[in-house]
Amino acid sequence: MSRPDLCGSRDIIESCRVHNQSTGCDTQAQILVLKESDIDDLCDLQARVFAAIQNPALYYPETRERLLQSIEQRGLTIAAYVEGRMIAFRSVFYPGEDASNLGRDIGMADPHQLRRVAHLQRTCVAPEFRGNKLQVRMTGYAIERIRQAGTARYLFSTVAPGNYASIGDKFSNDMSIVRLLRKYETFYRYVFFADISAPLTIDPATTTPIGAMDIDAQCARLASDALYVGHNQSRSQGGNVIHYARALRRFP
Repeated sequence: MSRPDLCGSRDIIESCRVHNQSTGCDTQAQILVLKESDIDDLCDLQARVFAAIQNPALYYPETRERLLQSIEQRGLTIAAYVEGRMIAFRSVFYPGEDASNLGRDIGMADPHQLRRVAHLQRTCVAPEFRGNKLQVRMTGYAIERIRQAGTARYLFSTVAPGNYASIGDKFSNDMSIVRLLRKYETFYRYVFFADISAPLTIDPATTTPIGAMDIDAQCARLASDALYVGHNQSRSQGGNVIHYARALRRFP
């Protein structure tokens, strides 16, 4: 659905040029913070993106209720529009003390810590606008807004091991892989973590590269030492490779 008058009533975070792969043309996009009245745009884009995914294991759709909560009630959602049509979004959710709080996956139990957690919940980019680094940009803006507002200290996100773009998005925003677990039915997911107040640093001399689809080897690496984290990725002839190294301090 196109809403030509939408951006005129909003504070624009950024205006930028994006390339449309379908038309081969560049066009102007506006990145802005959503309101609850934008929920239909959000759901429509998610449905469109999910329908185009060849491997459903890469993306687990969010419910309309959770997307709505992530706009204003318990979160923040940033989106990009072209000519009044949503082409991308990044949602953030504050789980509080919910059982779903990803902090519990790394041993958080203190209610005060749990209430300081934010989930980088979902990202969708319309297929024809991929390659414009919209995911990285929107995530960066979301993290900066969280930092400025002081609404959270600990950031978490889950990503499928085969999702190269989303893994790169997290690494580009200084997040680290701290767990690899079965989530969302039987699908494995990396659990990414960042402490806004005290970012992790790693010892590069301890780096070990492991193939992203070698689940057992990665789980063994993470289990062998609580300080080991995934901190970077690369591509080889065999596929995506995750680089693990030892953090210089415990977390969180």
